[in-house]
Amino acid sequence: MAMPRILRGSCLVALCALDSAAHGQSTGEGISGSSCGTSLGQPSCSFREHLAEGGEPSGLNLMQLRQAKGKVAAKMAPAEPRNLEAVHDDMIVAWLRRASASAKRLTTHLLWPGSSPYLVDRAPSSSHQSAQAHIAVLQNRETPTSGSVDLDPIVSAASPLDDILTIVPGLLVVYLLLHLVVSFLGELRNEDKAAAAASADVAASSVLAATKGGDSSVPGVTVEEPKKGSSSGPQTVFNIVKNIVGEGMLSLPAGVAAGTGILGAMVIATGFCVLLGYTFSIMGRVCHATGGKTHKDCAKKADGPILAQTMAVTLMLKTGFTCLSYAIVIGESYSRIFHYFGFMGVFAGKQSVLIAITLMVLVPLCLQRDLSILSYTSLIGICGEFSVVVFMQVRYVDGSYDVGGRYYEEIAEKYRPEFGPNGVDYWGTSAATFVLLSTLSTAFIAHYNGPKFYVQMKAPTIQNFNKVVTLAFLFSLSIYLWVMSVGYLTFGKDCDGLILNNYSEKDGGATFARICIGFAVLFGFPLAFTALRDATCSTFGFDNQKQGTFAAVTFGLLIPITAVGCLVSDLGLVNALGGAIFGGLIVLVFPGLLLIYAAKNTEGGAKVFSRVAEQRGAWVLVAMGLVLCLFGSTIVLLKKFSPSTLKH
Repeated sequence: MAMPRILRGSCLVALCALDSAAHGQSTGEGISGSSCGTSLGQPSCSFREHLAEGGEPSGLNLMQLRQAKGKVAAKMAPAEPRNLEAVHDDMIVAWLRRASASAKRLTTHLLWPGSSPYLVDRAPSSSHQSAQAHIAVLQNRETPTSGSVDLDPIVSAASPLDDILTIVPGLLVVYLLLHLVVSFLGELRNEDKAAAAASADVAASSVLAATKGGDSSVPGVTVEEPKKGSSSGPQTVFNIVKNIVGEGMLSLPAGVAAGTGILGAMVIATGFCVLLGYTFSIMGRVCHATGGKTHKDCAKKADGPILAQTMAVTLMLKTGFTCLSYAIVIGESYSRIFHYFGFMGVFAGKQSVLIAITLMVLVPLCLQRDLSILSYTSLIGICGEFSVVVFMQVRYVDGSYDVGGRYYEEIAEKYRPEFGPNGVDYWGTSAATFVLLSTLSTAFIAHYNGPKFYVQMKAPTIQNFNKVVTLAFLFSLSIYLWVMSVGYLTFGKDCDGLILNNYSEKDGGATFARICIGFAVLFGFPLAFTALRDATCSTFGFDNQKQGTFAAVTFGLLIPITAVGCLVSDLGLVNALGGAIFGGLIVLVFPGLLLIYAAKNTEGGAKVFSRVAEQRGAWVLVAMGLVLCLFGSTIVLLKKFSPSTLKH
């Protein structure tokens, strides 16, 4: 059992020895001055002795050692472009080596969990002081006049826990995505068979009528046409997932970096998923109980016009925030894509790009009435979002944005990785945790389309709706946990509100990711816009069944959204503030009130919501939503405009 500890410790000692030997050779001191080498050797010996005795260095020391070694590499590099290509001229090999190191760390931790030297130890120890001394020497020693140090950039201080946090959600996403695709293709096959059978029945009846010389219609024989505009189970899952997982996922790493540990954030996200999945299912159950097809219809039948109008106005404002977020991502992403390919000037700017895409792409998509038509584009969008997180995982593994990495110097200072003096935060919480809560209330929101998803199902029953909601929210949670862990563990406290901004415009992979998220947002925008248009018509009493009114409202909303999207660029603020003010009402307060009043005032609601405990729990939902609205919005504004206030 001691062997893995000694082997793992020896690897770290070897790294220290390489630094010491290289430094000694370059300064002419050699390594014969002591049994451990130069002045750098003594801390290395103490570090080695601690490991050989079975000690476990803290995650804090390893993270700082990683950053210090990268800074030394940057200092020792030649003035002419840094000789990273000479050290690792084959980036594919470097990536494979890094991936192999991660796999070895994870395997060792799983096989010998008690002996892993990477376990986090927050308590001060002798290893803490000795490693701190070693880091101090690394940071302060002068650049040698000749020679170079081969500091392997694939060496990572990441713990096996970090690897698990990024690998497990990714595997779950892959499994669920494959399951959804197979189910979707199966549904398409079944629909084709049903259509072929219906066509055969029509042809047979026509032939029979012709042989009898009578009317083509056959008494007693009716051919049921396939339902138009109705969504199957997999189609509804795709639409819900696409409605949930959009630009909001790009703000989650910043929500974690605001002041919450990564493990704590993942627990909070899981709790939010369960809670908001439940409130989403309430919307379908209320539609079933009241017979309503919109939020306003359900509220009017359950309570009265006051609640109905309040919900309509709130939905209109929240979906307006959501569409604005989509517009910001579209403008930022495609503008940076054009920059990567060498297009500059006013026509490659955010404003011009957003206006052009709105006219050529968004207008035709937003003029669609039936959401089932968008299920095909939703599948494309989900695959695009999956590709974005895959890219982030690759960059986390290959270390391109670590100190001394390939793209570290290519990004602005505010985007570079920074974990603070304590390294990776796993369980920390603070007042700024409300920023994460507000972001999550937006990230999991699809409630404004809840009634429409239920009504447009082929078999709108409570059981079918609950199955669809469970699968959709589980898939969304898997993607969110993945992007949260990869984004935060790559950039730490410097995660931007739009995480792709942290990646260099010269990074071809980042450009590919921006193209993918651009497609995903393009195909997610119509789903959010449909809810905005319905809420607007409901609020002002417009009849959107008239084609002229439908088109006028569509253009009347797209124009101001595009205009504001050209002027605003802080996606994190828009998501967090919109989620705090309106998200808490839509995902918690309104479902709770609808449950209470439907159970009290309608016959169907009394049957569907017959359990007293559930009715009492609805008041808890209302209270939680009000707390999120009041405190969440306050914390979000303080974090943005007076961050020092939260530190006192």
